[in-house]
Amino acid sequence: MISNFEFAQNHTYWEQRDLTDEKRDWEEKGENWIQDYILSVNHPHRDVILKGLQTFGEIESVLEIGCNTGPNLKRIHEAYPNLRLAGIDVNSMTIKEAKKQVPTASFYVADVTRDLRLFEDKSFDIILTDAVLIYVGMNEIRNVINEIDRIARSGVMLLEWGHHNTEPGLVIDYHWARNYSNIFLKKGFHCLTYKINEKEWPSSKTWKRNGYLYCAYRQAS
Repeated sequence: MISNFEFAQNHTYWEQRDLTDEKRDWEEKGENWIQDYILSVNHPHRDVILKGLQTFGEIESVLEIGCNTGPNLKRIHEAYPNLRLAGIDVNSMTIKEAKKQVPTASFYVADVTRDLRLFEDKSFDIILTDAVLIYVGMNEIRNVINEIDRIARSGVMLLEWGHHNTEPGLVIDYHWARNYSNIFLKKGFHCLTYKINEKEWPSSKTWKRNGYLYCAYRQAS
């Protein structure tokens, strides 16, 4: 729905979000929205991420872009305690909490659209995003995808909103959706797509409508 374009949230919303924001993103409620993210560690969509990670075989490292307080990385660490884990988020308060939640991981305050040059080429086996690229507009997504491709050694796992007719992006329900399968196929990856269902995101009709897990596997050269 192009008419929603001007209302789409972007990544600067997260950079500027403070504890006075009354919007709550999860059914689990703490003292504020940051505490809600900590309490969301067992949300069922995180099981989808863990299952997707299994499909990449033997890996040594994962970088999550837009990690918030680290609930995905905490679950990954519990399942794979020997993996080297790292996360970035644009909000300094969430990174402060992430360091407490997963003290063995490395965390950085960084913007997905500006700061991925922090990481060297092919420096992580898997790059993960979870509801992050839905905030990245069509003028920035190409560079972000190029950077993800540059950093990922083995593959990419995106839990984002999908739309089979567009690669630059289309705003649906106030967030960006696009065809990540085609995007990564053109970069030489083999891609699998899984549709998120109501059981995996029971509290959100929009995620049931729009949510997909994209697993992109780098092909041997």
